[in-house]
Amino acid sequence: MSANNYVVIEGVVEDLDLFDVHVQFLKNAKKKQHTTGIAATIQAATAQPGSIHSAQATNDSGDPVKGFRMSLGNQAVAGNFWQTTFRNGDWVQAIGEMQGGVFKAIAVVSPAAGTIWMQPHCERGTLAKKRHLIKYSIVFALAVFIIEAFLLRNVEIPIWLLFLTSIVAVATILVVTVGMSWKDFMGFAMELDKVGNALKVKNPEEMDLILSTKKLRKQGKPDLPMGVFYL
Repeated sequence: MSANNYVVIEGVVEDLDLFDVHVQFLKNAKKKQHTTGIAATIQAATAQPGSIHSAQATNDSGDPVKGFRMSLGNQAVAGNFWQTTFRNGDWVQAIGEMQGGVFKAIAVVSPAAGTIWMQPHCERGTLAKKRHLIKYSIVFALAVFIIEAFLLRNVEIPIWLLFLTSIVAVATILVVTVGMSWKDFMGFAMELDKVGNALKVKNPEEMDLILSTKKLRKQGKPDLPMGVFYL
């Protein structure tokens, strides 16, 4: 993932070509195949979109996504999203960088609809992602403690020892799971930070596309395909 700042180009979608492709986004998890499937498990436990697809991604050639090629003005643009639902004739903004004469889109925005298509796993900025992981890690820790307390309810064991064993078990599991995927998680979050910066969003590290989409859906906005969000 590039360290450079992203730029925004815009125009009418032309010559749109869609195709199915597998892309390996979970690069750090892929390097550790001895823990195959754990990345997907922790994603599911922490309510990460695409966790089912990621179970496949850690085992084979990557996430099954919808690739696209198109033209914005005279510029060739390409990218990969969970679902690509913009069409020829739509006015959009593409956010990304040039790679070999082709503009690689990390995100595409429809200003008229207030929606954004994001590269898979990039739904939260860095601060929002850290808060989310901490929140669900605490929930997970409490769940382990409650389960242990229930299973050992008829066993004479001091509460401090039960609490200690719970902490050790939770710490071990989180180090193996969250720790293994931390670079991936933060890499995805930094991508959204960069997209937010390019769009001149205030505090892009606080962006949470899942939360903003849920709020607008509660206000009556229609459902969106996987990987498409309300800004």
